Amino acid sequence: MSDLKTNAIEFIQSKLSGLLPANNQQEGPTQVYLKNQVSTLRYQVSQLLGVSHDNERDIYTIYGYDNRISFDSMWQYSRRHGVANRMTHGIAKSCWRDGFEIFESSEDDAIEILKDEIGALKKIGLIKRLEQADILNRIGKYSVLFVGVPDGLSPDQPVGKVSGDKISHIYFKAFAYDGVEIEKQVTDPKDSRYGLPEMYTVSKRSRGNTEKDISLNSMRVHWSRIVHLNENALDSDIEGMGALEPIFNRILDLDKATGGSSEAYFRNAKGKIGYEIDKDFATSIATDTAQKAAFDEGAKKYTNQFQDHTIAAGAKLKVLNTPHASPRDTVMAALWEISSYTKIPIRLLIGEGSGQLAGSEDQLAYNAIVAGRQNVDCCGWIVDVLTILSNAGMMELPEDFDVRFPVQQAVTEAQAAEIAKITGDTIKVVYDSAVASGGELDAVATLKNIGIDVEIDTTLDDLGVMEDE
Repeated sequence: MSDLKTNAIEFIQSKLSGLLPANNQQEGPTQVYLKNQVSTLRYQVSQLLGVSHDNERDIYTIYGYDNRISFDSMWQYSRRHGVANRMTHGIAKSCWRDGFEIFESSEDDAIEILKDEIGALKKIGLIKRLEQADILNRIGKYSVLFVGVPDGLSPDQPVGKVSGDKISHIYFKAFAYDGVEIEKQVTDPKDSRYGLPEMYTVSKRSRGNTEKDISLNSMRVHWSRIVHLNENALDSDIEGMGALEPIFNRILDLDKATGGSSEAYFRNAKGKIGYEIDKDFATSIATDTAQKAAFDEGAKKYTNQFQDHTIAAGAKLKVLNTPHASPRDTVMAALWEISSYTKIPIRLLIGEGSGQLAGSEDQLAYNAIVAGRQNVDCCGWIVDVLTILSNAGMMELPEDFDVRFPVQQAVTEAQAAEIAKITGDTIKVVYDSAVASGGELDAVATLKNIGIDVEIDTTLDDLGVMEDE
């Protein structure tokens, strides 16, 4: 089926290639129309996703999955679904919670610089706004952060120079995917920004009748005032891949499994009854509508309104067996796939391992994911913010400056000390047992079996235990 999609698109594009303008030519109405038709074709062909058995079995429809996930769907799930919120809000918060520092170079012994400037930016909300923009980026395909530089120029003009110390006058605004329009892109292939946005139109969006946010008028913004956030982008420099896209089906599965199980419990907890209706009574309610209505009303009150009794004149009540299947296996299967894709340990997703050595190891693994994301994505966005301020003359940046995030620990100092004490006590007990056994117990092997892989002599020296004890 993937070959069918590719071949269809390539065929249409080959037929239209002669009609489309060269890179240095202006697109006319006909060319714009044809490009839109190609875009429409791509969308229509994408609807074949999930189709198998020679187009006779649409598994996406059967399983209740959308062929195309809207931004609104991902927005709502990020607010209402715990796992989706963890993937969007949670990971972004983990990346920005401790802030960042700027050093004069990437050397290990480099000196921290711009302390006052970064401190001032934090006070006016830079970290909070970067976090908001990052959350929006993870919900959609990208987001943007507008840097309000007090240069006295219109936002649709290139950023200008600022006179005096006006860092406290800077402001930041994050805009979601559905509130951003790329009005114009750089079309000159000789330009280093070829293919990137040149002019944006941004606006805040109202999120429904029950929300208090008000849609503001749109604002045209020059690219030099914008930090464009996306991740997992491939051939596009504009759109990336939302954090929920690859796991959206599994999130729906979690909803169906947990929601369905809860509904089944709600419906079955009181038990089900069956009515064995007497033959004569059956005949009477078939002709007497009032009697039938009264009988039905009593049954409904017992079933739906949790009335503890029912009148069943002309019928015998029989309790029906209503087994309730556990959704655990289905839920875990979905969580395993989510864990596999996100690399977040399964025990962190479900809350197991808290306060245990294994739990700390899982937290270290998660911290490594956060650190990798900070280095690959977050650093670049910070550089973009600082570059805008540097271009406005509000700070001086060394050519080789370096952005660094504090190292996140899996445990507190008190927890680390407690773990070290427990580990040391365990090593000493195992060693004493090995000595008492006359060599029959292998201390090193025993310690490895319980997860402590250390050089026994070094550890004993550290503990003050002599080998001849």
